[in-house]
Amino acid sequence: MLYFAGVIIFFALRVVLVPPTFGEIGWYRAESVGEIAGLQTKIGEEFRCFDCHITEYAEWSVGEHRNVSCESCHGLLKLHAENPEKYKGYDEFLSPEAFNSTIDFCLSCHGESISKPEHFPQISVKHSKSWDCLNCHNPHNPVGS
Repeated sequence: MLYFAGVIIFFALRVVLVPPTFGEIGWYRAESVGEIAGLQTKIGEEFRCFDCHITEYAEWSVGEHRNVSCESCHGLLKLHAENPEKYKGYDEFLSPEAFNSTIDFCLSCHGESISKPEHFPQISVKHSKSWDCLNCHNPHNPVGS
């Protein structure tokens, strides 16, 4: 009798506690995908950057990096986006300031590797081990520089 009572309580609690879409497409609540996609982001959208950085947008929008988001190089810059007057520089770990040199930063994406597609621009360390990439390349439009 105690066993049957436990089974009945288990199923009653399961009906109450488990969301209706749980298990429809795996071990999570199917509705969560739509809910997460519908959340409004506060940072991480290019238009926030380009409200102020118009020149950079003009260069970036026609350059080879146009498909690379601002955050990929600059970090999220959450503090800067919230208060640009107080936080003028980088405030995240993912930024050029996290690297010893510009070439180390550029090589983090463009270093030679056999695992990258042949058409992907790769820099040989021999090209310029002690040089600053910014002497020849504008990072917003590196080829058009």
